[in-house]
Amino acid sequence: MGLRDRLKSAAKRAVGKDANPRPASSGPPPAVRPSAAAKAAAKPAAAPPAREAREDEPAIARTGDHKADLKLENRVKAAQKREARRQRREEKEAAEEAERLQLRQQEAARRAEAAKAKQAALRDEAAAVLQAAAAAAAEAGRAAVVEHTVHVYHPDEKIDASFPCEEGEVLLDAAARAGVELPQSCLNGGCFACAGRVESGEAVMSDDQYVMEQDKIDEGFYLLCCSTVKSDVRILTHQEDQCSI
Repeated sequence: MGLRDRLKSAAKRAVGKDANPRPASSGPPPAVRPSAAAKAAAKPAAAPPAREAREDEPAIARTGDHKADLKLENRVKAAQKREARRQRREEKEAAEEAERLQLRQQEAARRAEAAKAKQAALRDEAAAVLQAAAAAAAEAGRAAVVEHTVHVYHPDEKIDASFPCEEGEVLLDAAARAGVELPQSCLNGGCFACAGRVESGEAVMSDDQYVMEQDKIDEGFYLLCCSTVKSDVRILTHQEDQCSI
């Protein structure tokens, strides 16, 4: 069938449909019920429920636009995270600085304690040196002091004793130091109460006495209140009567 024949056939069919039209209804056309899907599509889209803000979140001025509000909320959250990181960093730095300060204080205390211990050791060492020096000086002084033995006696007076006397020490002073009682009175060479006779050894009488005659001194009589010894001596005491003759 050619193109022309096909066009004629189509025209005949169209004419036939127009010749036999359906009878028109006298009433209104029947109402068509919309489907459930159509009803759902016709309803306006409900806005998503608003999320309740937490107590630690700042109040956000919402615009009503969901996307804009979400974007703003994300920015606020990002700012909050940055602020939290900054605070944690500052807290960490403060804790580290406090720890360093504590370490410095401990080191300073340790050094102060070490310095105190060193000073105490130096003081003890200096005290030991001074003590040793004092002991050495005392020993040297004792070595420098020459002592002689003085023996005094008198048969009738029941005196027979010996005592040490340092060279240059007055005889009566040495006797008193040793607890030996000898006759005495003026103690300045003005009487014969302390006179004694040196029987052995060497004694020296000072020039302060003024009552003893030289011939008596030559005979060995001495006033013990103003006499010293240069060697071990033996002295007969109670010679006042012999010196005053």
